[in-house]
Amino acid sequence: MKKTVSRARQPEEMRARLAQHYEALVEMAFHAMARLSADADPEALHDLRVSLRSQRVLLVAFRCRASVAEASGRLAEAARLSNAVRDLEVSLVWADSLLAETGVGTEARQSLAEQLAGARAELMAGLQHARLDEALVDAELAWFKALNRIGRKALLRSVRQRALRLSTRMNKACRALPKEGAALSDWHPVRLLGKRLRYWVEGFSECLPRGQRRLAKPLRFLQLSLGNLQDLAVLQGRLAEGDAPPAEWLTAIGRHQAKSECAAVKALAELKPQLAKARRRH
Repeated sequence: MKKTVSRARQPEEMRARLAQHYEALVEMAFHAMARLSADADPEALHDLRVSLRSQRVLLVAFRCRASVAEASGRLAEAARLSNAVRDLEVSLVWADSLLAETGVGTEARQSLAEQLAGARAELMAGLQHARLDEALVDAELAWFKALNRIGRKALLRSVRQRALRLSTRMNKACRALPKEGAALSDWHPVRLLGKRLRYWVEGFSECLPRGQRRLAKPLRFLQLSLGNLQDLAVLQGRLAEGDAPPAEWLTAIGRHQAKSECAAVKALAELKPQLAKARRRH
């Protein structure tokens, strides 16, 4: 009798934990929006973007529902509005680091800061026009309705199959990398697929077997290294659009790029065995 009751509770417990996770993401988004409006926290935009991406990943499980697809699209629109500001924020962080490291580049750093101030003003206007607060509420309602209507077995099957597909695609992308001298464009599909797989594993950890859950940690390390490579490339592009950047900055950027690529290669070596295990059917 006790075993029967325990098994009967499992679907409701799983739904409850998923519901709590989504609710926490929505609260995170509203809190980040408040901090962003007050311009009081440099991490506000990062938190908002993480929340929006995490919500959209969870919504993918029910994208066949029109209400879910529409809600996800509105969240994606808001996320796109923040891309330019996010890139400038990260470029400014790198600029501060390069200025401290080399002792030169004050004018280049000031130029980035001025661009960021203008982009932030445009972002706030864009988010108001997109009615992000309403979009968050609508998405949450669509999520809860879809979650409550799907059976436990159907949800587990869907979530695990997508994790398996993403793992397979990630493995193929890794195998396609050149053995030596991979360019940023070679790393690009690995970075994107790794980000999708990581957010899926983290978002649906309640539904996944241990082998797939264990992918989260090596994926985070890989994403950090590849993110640095991408951010440094963005910074280089912005510097090239203005006056000639300090030569010391370009030299330092090259060093950081080499360091980040080495870290990515190491993270990839740790990830590959985990991918092989995760791709086995459970």
